[in-house]
Amino acid sequence: MGLQFILGNAGGGKTWYIEHQAAAMASKDMKRQIFVVVPEQFTMQTQRNLVALSERHGLWNIEVQSFPRLAFRVFGETGAGMAPVIDDLGKTMILKKVLMGLQDQLTYFGRNIHKKGYVAEIKSFLSELMQYDIASDGLEQMKESAKSHPVLRQKLQDVEVAYAAFLDYLQDNYITSEEILTVFADVAERSNILKDSILYLDGFTGFTPVQYKLLRKLLRVCGQVNVTVTLDKREQVWKMDKKYKLFYLSQKTIYHLTEIAREEHCDIAEPIWTGTVKEETRFADVVLPAASLFETVRLISSPAGSKVLPPVVEPAGEARDDILVLSDIARRLGVGEGLPSDGNELAAWLLAGAPTALAAKGRAYGKYRTGALRADGGPGFPT
Repeated sequence: MGLQFILGNAGGGKTWYIEHQAAAMASKDMKRQIFVVVPEQFTMQTQRNLVALSERHGLWNIEVQSFPRLAFRVFGETGAGMAPVIDDLGKTMILKKVLMGLQDQLTYFGRNIHKKGYVAEIKSFLSELMQYDIASDGLEQMKESAKSHPVLRQKLQDVEVAYAAFLDYLQDNYITSEEILTVFADVAERSNILKDSILYLDGFTGFTPVQYKLLRKLLRVCGQVNVTVTLDKREQVWKMDKKYKLFYLSQKTIYHLTEIAREEHCDIAEPIWTGTVKEETRFADVVLPAASLFETVRLISSPAGSKVLPPVVEPAGEARDDILVLSDIARRLGVGEGLPSDGNELAAWLLAGAPTALAAKGRAYGKYRTGALRADGGPGFPT
């Protein structure tokens, strides 16, 4: 059992890497099952890419699945999850029937359930509760937090009653689309096709609590779990930054999966960084990593003159100042004469074009009296 992250910027080759690695592993070990799990909308494109990479131009021991598709694949093997799956319309119809039976018990919802679209809104909220694995104790905490808001507290009380009745109606008869992964998590360890398999997760910006619950089980049963995460190389990998930071969600995903892996005593491999080979990248034929503001020399100008400030920190990896990158391109085109080629030349080049110190002028007061403000030299202001 092991966990490994494949990291890089958007379009930096994470998908390229796992597709090539999966194709290579499939050819090397034909007996080992490989699963590539992507969001539903990417399944066909991923299959097409893997077929093109395969030596035999076919997928023999690789399966491209989304989470729901993989769940039904395991259900077919284990015999679980055989209850009918109801869609949104079915949930709305069942919920309306449940609410009609509870009308007298619902202080707030009872008088509104006949309004157009009202039941659909309640259904959407209940779906969110199920997707994020919030049970009755979670609703109790919400009610406790809403003590100072009586209307909100009453709504939550009605939600609790409706939620319990809705789940009782579904029990042993139907499952919702939000419950598919919960059932999957319960039976994942019984699956033989998942045992010792290699699992790749690609294209996800994060995971819900239900998906984390499932991933815990997959870490137990799969031989290796590989997860792609969008992250800049200059960011912290193992710590979460502040919530407003650009890569907070990526760091949160890494943090939670790492904690689960440690609790399950899984090996955590060193992360693999992509984006250094141009063939891997999606957005560029040539990779030109740019340095940040604090990794380059900066020109400061004022009435007293101009000066160049050195970099605060050294550039990461092969990152360089934009001017140096463009200067190199210009030289290759034969028009780079006089342009800087390193940091020292860049500093001198910036100073050469900077403004010089301005001559100090004495400060005068009461210029409106002496006529210094008007073109005709008269006192007052220009009008």
